[in-house]
Amino acid sequence: MSENSIERSRLTQNIKLITKGLINNFNSFKINKKMKNIVLTKYDRIFLWKFVAELTMTDNVNLQYKAAFKIAKEKPNEYQNKFASYRRLMDRKWLKLAKTEAFVGEGGLIENATLIEEIIIIERPNITYCPELHVTSILLCQHLEPQNSYLILTRLFNKSLINESHITYLNGIYVLIEIIKKYCRNKLAKKIILFKDNSETFFLNWKFWVFNLPQNILLYLMDRLILKGIKCLYKACIVILILYFKTNSKSVQNVVDDDIVEFVNVYNWELNKFIKVYNSINSFSRRDILKISLVFFKKAKTKDYEILLDKGLSE
Repeated sequence: MSENSIERSRLTQNIKLITKGLINNFNSFKINKKMKNIVLTKYDRIFLWKFVAELTMTDNVNLQYKAAFKIAKEKPNEYQNKFASYRRLMDRKWLKLAKTEAFVGEGGLIENATLIEEIIIIERPNITYCPELHVTSILLCQHLEPQNSYLILTRLFNKSLINESHITYLNGIYVLIEIIKKYCRNKLAKKIILFKDNSETFFLNWKFWVFNLPQNILLYLMDRLILKGIKCLYKACIVILILYFKTNSKSVQNVVDDDIVEFVNVYNWELNKFIKVYNSINSFSRRDILKISLVFFKKAKTKDYEILLDKGLSE
């Protein structure tokens, strides 16, 4: 029996379902009800992520990677300056987050992740603001070789599943708020509406809240981000808010960003409980996200968003 056959024979039924779905419909893959509660083992996750990376690979993508890899290794001044400029726009707390328990690994992990980050910045000069890129690269490099990590990131960027600029980051905030207001038919929506004009400011760091979750939950979300898209991150943020307001009696008007970060760091997270709340949030779709995004980009140049840009998110 070949090595590949042995590898496939060790796969669980869950992973077979997913890979079959990916082969049949890679670009618009959907997780069906049978896959809804799947929690992958480490072996299955590595296999699945490699599988997705291989499906992403094309001759053109391979050439782009090799060219950018060569530049990143040689580090000519123009690219050193560009990467330094990109990093300066990143809030320092994201770099501190990369040193926490969820992002630890064997020697060379941070170096590999930083190399992939540099390659992405070289290969995609339009990227100006992507605070989650570094920690996402680390999570991928914990499980994959650098080239496969690059391929997964390529898929995420190609499908607009990861942030590229300040304006797309603001779009994520707008989408999250509208989702909560329109589709979360519970006390959470009423609480968020109370923020009124301050809601956009309150949610500026919503992705940072999500990436502060424990590693097992982050990996659960990464599986879904890679397979299904950005919806999983919005749902994760809503889970955080639901549990925060459920366990905290602080007046909503007095809640600040640091309160949520502290809550995420001290709450006794259990994956099964997280999944239960996560799966209870099914009232919006990827199509809804797209519709809200289209509305945002029509409004993006209005005074409301100029105010946000003036607060430090301007390009």
